[in-house]
Amino acid sequence: MPPAKKLGTALWVYVVLSTLVVVGIAGARVLHVGGLGRGTLIARQFLTDLNGDGTDDVVFQSLYLGGASDLHLTAIDGATGSTLWVSDALLKRGQSEVVAAVPGGVLVVVGGTATLLEGPTGAARYQATLPEKAEAVCSVDGGFRVLGRDGQFYALDDKTGAVQAMGKAPAVADPRFAPPCSPLPNDSPAARGGTIRVSFGDDLGDPHPMRVDNMLRISGDPIDLLVGKRRSGTSVPMLAAMNSVHVLWTRDVPPSDAMNVVEGAPTFVTRTGDRALALYYKTSGEPRVAAFVLSSGQRLWDVGFSPFKDPAGGSIAANARYAYVLVARGAEQVLYRLSMDTGHVDWRQ
Repeated sequence: MPPAKKLGTALWVYVVLSTLVVVGIAGARVLHVGGLGRGTLIARQFLTDLNGDGTDDVVFQSLYLGGASDLHLTAIDGATGSTLWVSDALLKRGQSEVVAAVPGGVLVVVGGTATLLEGPTGAARYQATLPEKAEAVCSVDGGFRVLGRDGQFYALDDKTGAVQAMGKAPAVADPRFAPPCSPLPNDSPAARGGTIRVSFGDDLGDPHPMRVDNMLRISGDPIDLLVGKRRSGTSVPMLAAMNSVHVLWTRDVPPSDAMNVVEGAPTFVTRTGDRALALYYKTSGEPRVAAFVLSSGQRLWDVGFSPFKDPAGGSIAANARYAYVLVARGAEQVLYRLSMDTGHVDWRQ
């Protein structure tokens, strides 16, 4: 694979693939999609410190329109909002892949080919061939293992990428959460642990007027975050939390003026630690982010951004200190970094 390159003047488009498995956002889960740059739509992003400055950086997938529709990864400096690197072509559209933040960089497995991209530069440290296509990546003794579709674990040498078979995965629902594996520090935003307690489309029942569209669960956390909308009248975006026994709380996502909010479930929702964040749009095109305490439902803040004429979605990646919010309108996307404590905008790109 050629070395990664800095972002130039060519047109880039960020897309979402249904086959994409992204491992990222430390201790967080995300739903839906969003954007960054000119002429773009972006996939769910994840956070990891790529350049060793102590601040999480943002990584997401991109599609180059200059020729063949090859997919790339784009890395954004979390401290400044500047572009760190854009990888060269990793795969063609429609191919399945696993992307994971691992010690030393970003691991990309396309089919049976594993490539480790160096964190600071995006250059390929190695490219290795696996005996089987990859299902997932998990953490073992400070390193990582690739879980193949044959049910086998494979280790990759940190320097050369040499492949070693490590035995059969345990016969459990999700081997990433069973010995010898444990979840990566930046675990999959698509993963759910345990049994889903609420089916999509279920009503929570009185006194909770919410219809559930989806759920964000973290393995080992007793609280599930439910995502949906009011079940009757205006379909106001809503969030709720529940444990194994009962619903803890339900909240309208907008604090007021609900009649002037785009109906349906929130555009994008994520959770990290004891925080839940939801991106939604006003009918005027104004994107807003609401933050809640997951355990109690207390509203922490609600922040709006410049209105868009034709809003096209957005996404959030969050850690304990910051929320990185991407909002999109047509060919223009903007990235904001917000304080998790106050919602104050530190910078925008």
